[in-house]
Formats: sequence, structure tokens, C-alpha cells
Amino acid sequence: MNNIKIKTLLVAACMMAGSPAFSDPVVNGFMSAGEYEHSFTTGWYNGHKPLGSQYQKADSFVTDVWYTSTSSNFYLYIEAPVEVKNMIWGTGFSGAQAIEYYQHWCSPNDGNAAALDGSNCAHHDDGYAKFLADKTDYGSMTGSEKVIFAGGYKADLAGNAGASLLGNSLLYYKDSVDYVIASLGCDTTDCGANTTPMSFEMKFGAFTQAQIESLIASIQSEELEFHLSPEWGGDGHVTRVPEPGTLALFGLGLVGLGLSRRKQARK
Repeated sequence: MNNIKIKTLLVAACMMAGSPAFSDPVVNGFMSAGEYEHSFTTGWYNGHKPLGSQYQKADSFVTDVWYTSTSSNFYLYIEAPVEVKNMIWGTGFSGAQAIEYYQHWCSPNDGNAAALDGSNCAHHDDGYAKFLADKTDYGSMTGSEKVIFAGGYKADLAGNAGASLLGNSLLYYKDSVDYVIASLGCDTTDCGANTTPMSFEMKFGAFTQAQIESLIASIQSEELEFHLSPEWGGDGHVTRVPEPGTLALFGLGLVGLGLSRRKQARK
């Protein structure tokens, strides 16, 4: 088998590996591996009490937005980086996690008298005890949390989203509160979903290609405004594990390289 035939077979195999059968996303407030076809990277910031946030609009933090378009529907999935906001409250919120949340939400250190956890933070005047009382329950962990994008379109963790986006009516909406309560055994008094991010998933009527491009441009230029209180620490970016299809494609490339080199060595 010559090099041309080897390369032809590799191209065909790569096309097959890179084009798996695709079904419409399940709108449940969480993105499973391989559920969405397309993504793009965009900036984001915390618009909730920004003076107490380490994620200011003037700084650079990025996350991914995922979408899929079919002939009849458009699906959109948006999440805050999990190391910045995860779905824990009540007894699922350990004392150590509460301290870390509190210290990050109150950073930078403003020089005030030390709170009970020693962070010198005055965002909550009575310190760590008030934080534990106010910020470890379902209502205050999810009550005002939301994302705003595309000129003011909103979706929140209370189960609400705007009626339309770029003229396309919203058909169905779920968020990560729906997901953890339905799937992970959480309730309104306890949730320990440390690896589940704050997320918003929407299904609209069909978008044209021009509308999709307009939406992407709008999100990238305006960025995503999340409302996060409290916020977790981190660098504002999640590193995703490659999808199985991507790993298979990479493996085929390595096999092809080895075959090609072996053939050349025999000449």
C-alpha cells in the first residue's frame, strides 16, 4: 500500500470519527459530553455587587458558550466556570468551603478589622458568622443568580428566561437548579454538587445562520454578565477534557504517522 492510499484511508477514517450521529440536546440544565455540536469562547464578568467581586468587567475572564441548530430549533447552553460558582447549599456546604467562598467574595482585603475567619473583610459587616447564616441556604445561593447577554436577555436560577431572543420564541428552559434537584438527589435544604456549574439551557424556534452569527457577535462584544453571590475562587476558565471523538481522531493521526514512517523506512 503506497503513501497516497494510506493518506486516503486516514482522511476517510477521520471524517467518520469526526462526524458522529447527532441527536437534539436534552434540555435539562446540564450539558452531557458530546451533546452540543458547536462552541465559542467569550469573556464574562460578575455584575452582582461588583465592588465586592474579584471578577470585574474591566478584567479578562473567559468561558465557553455551546449551541446547536437544527432545521426547526436552536439550542443554547451557557455556564459559569465551575470553580467560580458551583451548586452547593445547606449541609452540602462545608465550613471550609464557606470560609473560602467568603474570603474570595470579599477580596481584595480592604484593611478593615478581621472577621471571625481572619480575612479582614468587611463585605458582610458582621463577618463569617453572618455569612454562614445568610449564604448557605437554597434561597440565597440561587435566588438572584442569573446570566444577562445579547442586549439584556436574561435567564435565572429561579426557572425564568426571556420570552424571545433575536425574535425567536423560547420553547423550553431549564437551569442547573432543575438538574441537581431532578438528577442528583438535592432538595431545597441540601445540595453538595461541587462539580456541577451554574448553568442555563434554552430551546428556541429555528435561527437563521445570520441570526446565529449576530448572536455570537453580540455575546463576544458585550460579554456574559453573571450574577454570582457568593463566588468561588479560581482563574475564571474551565479546562475541558477532550471528547471521545477528538481522542479517537488524535489516535488515528498517530497510527497514520507510524505507518507512513514504517513504509519510508522499508524503501
